[in-house]
Amino acid sequence: MKTEISVCIPLYNSARYVSTAISSALNQTFSDLELLIIDDFSTDESLRIVSKFSDRRLRVLRNRRNLGMVHNWNRCLSLARGRYVALLPSDDFMEPTRLEIQHEIMESDSQIGFAYSASLLVDDLGRRRQLYRPYRASHIWNGVDEFRRHALTNYVSFPTVMVRREVFSKVGLFDPDLILGPDWDMWLRIELEGYRVAYTTHPLASFRADRYGHRTSMSASIHQKPLLTFQEDCRLIAKTFRDELLVSRISAREAAILKRRALVGNAAVELVRLLYQSFILRQENKLISSVASLLLLTKRKCHGNPLELIGNFLARILGMISGQISGKLFFRTRDMTRIPFDISRRRSDTNR
Repeated sequence: MKTEISVCIPLYNSARYVSTAISSALNQTFSDLELLIIDDFSTDESLRIVSKFSDRRLRVLRNRRNLGMVHNWNRCLSLARGRYVALLPSDDFMEPTRLEIQHEIMESDSQIGFAYSASLLVDDLGRRRQLYRPYRASHIWNGVDEFRRHALTNYVSFPTVMVRREVFSKVGLFDPDLILGPDWDMWLRIELEGYRVAYTTHPLASFRADRYGHRTSMSASIHQKPLLTFQEDCRLIAKTFRDELLVSRISAREAAILKRRALVGNAAVELVRLLYQSFILRQENKLISSVASLLLLTKRKCHGNPLELIGNFLARILGMISGQISGKLFFRTRDMTRIPFDISRRRSDTNR
């Protein structure tokens, strides 16, 4: 049966929150949807809670074994029937008008590959803690223009994204080889393919994080590896700037500058994150070795003095701050408008 929008909830051990996610999907003002839930062999009460819902739009499947986060995302995409697809993490939830607003945007221009919006950070009880708004004004941009900004940091909030399903036949599925940031990689690929990107300044979804900025669904082992985020950023950036499409979209010189800025910028963010966590978590003993490793990695990747590179980057940010809004710092560079510099470095949900 054909449907307009597929809302997909990849489920794994989310008994505490999944009912909120399901309710937010079934109570949308836009009703022509299917809600596809694929359980990745959960070991808690998640499926029992899902079974309490009865709605003709609901489809529930269970993997015969645990596939892992990204493979489960891809199974959702493979089985979705809608013209548009929205992946909703099982611990997040949507505003009632989210699908209606984004469907209207996607229908207005067949060249829009994906739409996203501002979002709200909430705690484990669903209390609003922070507004995450990358841009002050809504817009529809050329994909390459969005790429020039987006390649520097991932500011797209995953639970707010709606994708035109036909796009996946061109760019492929999520990359399961990426431990962190497979969503960032996907959005960059769609932008490089030449699709337009739509942003809405009104927050259309909420995501959960603890007081340290960690996703509630993220494995604790991830947080115990201080440089994993930066190492994965380096892998993703290297992959992005090897993309054959890149050569036809921007000049080699601009690509080299963007790549260097992305590496240095993410190193600077990682340094701030290490300092923040050592202060909050009282892990000063790990700080020196972690910072030393970060500087060595930055030197190898960027071919320069890491202290000078990171110092200049942070000085440029501090010198160009135009305001602090909801805990976010904003900065300007020559070919960028306001872009978020998110200290918490929220990444896509990781349940392994």
